[in-house]
Amino acid sequence: MLRGVPQGVVLGTCLFFLYVHPLITLLNGFSGVTADMYADGLFIVIKGRSWEDAIPTAKMVPKKLHAWSQENGLAINPSKCEAAWFTLSTHTESDHDREGKRPLVLFGCTIPVMAMGASQTTNLLGIGLDPRVTLDLAATKQCAATSQRVSQLRCIAHKEAEPSPHDPRTLIIGYGASNLLHGSKLI
Repeated sequence: MLRGVPQGVVLGTCLFFLYVHPLITLLNGFSGVTADMYADGLFIVIKGRSWEDAIPTAKMVPKKLHAWSQENGLAINPSKCEAAWFTLSTHTESDHDREGKRPLVLFGCTIPVMAMGASQTTNLLGIGLDPRVTLDLAATKQCAATSQRVSQLRCIAHKEAEPSPHDPRTLIIGYGASNLLHGSKLI
C-alpha cells in the first residue's frame, strides 16, 4: 500500500477532503459551475440560459475532471455517474429532452441525461430528484422529506416518539428502539 490510513477512521476522511480540495477549487473556478462533495460523492451543477449555452461547459468539465483524476491517481467510476437537466420552465418543448437524447460522455462512457418528463429519476448524493420539476422545487421537496426524517430520528434517539396520523411510517419508526446486538424490538 503506497498511501492511506485504515478504513473508517476520521483521519481518512479528513485526508481525503484535503486531497480532493484542489479539484473542488478547480471546478468552482469555472463560470456557471458549482461543485461540492459529500463523503466520496461529487456533484457538479452547471448553469446556463439554455441547453446550447450550458453544453460547452458540460463538455469541458468532464475533460477537466478526467485530467485531474489521472494526474492525481483517483479513479472515477462512470457507471455510477448520473446527469439531470433542470429548467426554470416546464412549458417549452425544447425543455423536454425525453430519455437521454443528449447524452454526456465521461471517460469514454455515455451517461444519459435525464430531463423534463423522463421516466427515471436521477440521484444527487443519494437523494432521488424528479426531473419533471425545476431544480429548486425538487430540492425543496427533498429538504422537507429530509427534515421529517431528521425529526423522526431525533424522536427515536430521545424516545419521545408519538405516532403521527399523517404518516403511518412514523408509527413504526416512532415505536422502534435500536438494539444493536439483536436487531430491533418494540418499546
